Amino acid sequence: MASKTIRVLSLFSGCGGMDLGLEGGFSIHKGCINEKSNPDFIEKQERGELVKLHSTRFQLVFANDILKEARTAWTHYFAKYGYTPDVYREESIVDLVKRHKAGELVFPEKVDVVTGGFPCQDFSVAGKRNGFNSHKDHKGKIIDGEIASEETRGKLYMWMKEVIEITKPKLFIAENVKGLVNLSNVKEIIQQDFSRADGDGYIVLEPRVLHAADYGVPQSRERVIFIGIRKSALTPAAREALMRDVIPDEYVPYPSPSHAYHIKNKGLMPPRRWEGCLPD
Repeated sequence: MASKTIRVLSLFSGCGGMDLGLEGGFSIHKGCINEKSNPDFIEKQERGELVKLHSTRFQLVFANDILKEARTAWTHYFAKYGYTPDVYREESIVDLVKRHKAGELVFPEKVDVVTGGFPCQDFSVAGKRNGFNSHKDHKGKIIDGEIASEETRGKLYMWMKEVIEITKPKLFIAENVKGLVNLSNVKEIIQQDFSRADGDGYIVLEPRVLHAADYGVPQSRERVIFIGIRKSALTPAAREALMRDVIPDEYVPYPSPSHAYHIKNKGLMPPRRWEGCLPD
């Protein structure tokens, strides 16, 4: 098993989709892995068409969400990895940050990576597309009366920024729906706000929309990914390369497609033979 040396703080964790990807060590259909491009992913062949992935060096030290059901699912599943229920906080990120700033030690120390899929309902084409001007507060309740503008559901990424400033990770990854990129200048504002974290302490790369089917996930799902890297954690050469308009390939952190099935199928769902590729 890999030595757990990279400490991860997870926000807006839900039932743990992003966390599971970082953790590894689960079984999937072998068709989800391109063994030519990622020969080191598979630990062993299991029954039938299943393979088990290697565990990683990532260790979850904190997770949170406001939904009781999400916490129940997360703590039940991640118990198999040795995580105890106290890792997961069923509270609003706004309340957690306020309590931390009031002197309570809420967030763990020595965090290497912060991840978060901040709420997407206000940016999705399936929603009202209110963007930053959400009609709900940070606990998902309809806004009735006055509320601080930074505490609406559409501005919760700013509270992720607050956590980044508190914990000072080397890297952060944020994700949201594809609809965010074509909603006015929302993408640019979020990228700029993230880059100002901790006194302009991060390089926030140009966000990319990634298609899940390109990476072996049996879903036609697209998400915009923001990656921020702490400037002081970079070598001078890496820092210079990442600040170029065109970043050299060897420094680009976004993964290259391993499957690209959505291109072959003209944007349609991957073939039915991909059923069963989800983690057990």
